Amino acid sequence: ARSRGSSGDAGTIKFSTDGNAEVSSAIDASARATEGNGGHIDFLINGDTLTVNGSIDFSAQTGNAGKLVIDPDKATVIN
Repeated sequence: ARSRGSSGDAGTIKFSTDGNAEVSSAIDASARATEGNGGHIDFLINGDTLTVNGSIDFSAQTGNAGKLVIDPDKATVIN
């Protein structure tokens, strides 16, 4: 969902699970274009734990940073 080139916003990455979740890689929704906003990363977790063993990037080189949404908000985030 990364944006490159001279302009453009990054996209949206969505994760959904019926239980606990573990992500073991980098998640990149950044905007590296000279114009553009960072993307959105959404986690819909129906368990109690979200474990992330990698980086999460929703930054923007020149625009606004994107958003990280974790739903429900009762989950415990590890790392």
